[in-house]
Amino acid sequence: METAGHGVYTKSPITLVMLIILAWLFVDDGDLANIARTTEETGEEMISAMQKALECWVGTLRATGGDINATKSYFYVMDQNWTDATWKYRSTQQMPGRLTITTTNGNTDITRKEPSDASKTLGVFIAPDSNRLAQVEYMQDKAKDFATEIKIKGPKTKNDHWIDLVHTIRKTTDYPIVATQLKEREWDDIMSTLHKAALPRCGIVRTFPHAVLYGPKKFQGSGQEHPYFKQEILHIYELVKEINTNSQQGIQYRITVEQLKIEQGYPGPLTDVPYTLLSPGTTYSLIQT
Repeated sequence: METAGHGVYTKSPITLVMLIILAWLFVDDGDLANIARTTEETGEEMISAMQKALECWVGTLRATGGDINATKSYFYVMDQNWTDATWKYRSTQQMPGRLTITTTNGNTDITRKEPSDASKTLGVFIAPDSNRLAQVEYMQDKAKDFATEIKIKGPKTKNDHWIDLVHTIRKTTDYPIVATQLKEREWDDIMSTLHKAALPRCGIVRTFPHAVLYGPKKFQGSGQEHPYFKQEILHIYELVKEINTNSQQGIQYRITVEQLKIEQGYPGPLTDVPYTLLSPGTTYSLIQT
């Protein structure tokens, strides 16, 4: 596929490090990507290019004994229109086009989604336009299910319910946080659903002070971490770790950081300028937050 010119080719704007990505693969899940080579290429042209990449990928799979499930596949096309103050993703109506796969029954259309439509990938709902609506709704549903179950009377002790809270549902909420960008208020709403139901079952008043609930044990707190702050700390940890190991993910982080520096227009370290001054003029991303 690289020989045929398919894939994502990106270069960091300051250090000029080149990164080439053909696909992301995990067991039987695969994500193909194609990117415009110039700023003049349109979304309509990229649909045509992606059709060729898809045919190359499917042909390679079938030649080696594999295949693709068209009914479980979907694709996005991302192109922007600039308005007076910002840019917006073009919709399917503004940018029609389709991808097809040849099967024994003829050509099968691949489902196309809007950039605002989130898809569940490895347990996390991710939308190309970075909206968090589906992931927040999913986490809230998990919290409500747990709240309903823990209210059921049974032989469990207060300690059993505390273990349920800390070692079951909190593991569910912690699982996606490296990849999520939920706001503090969104996490507060999710945790409020859990605590209103779970804390009384643990023998703790539901209005228990958060300073104690999320405080460290050495200061007589419960030792629990607020998921928002854990999320942001893990983002910093992963950023530093991956960049220092020069992994593929680290190179992607480096490219994004350099693009952010170019966008904000400040030559020095990012932390030298107050976040509140420059963040409104930069593109929303994990690095920007």
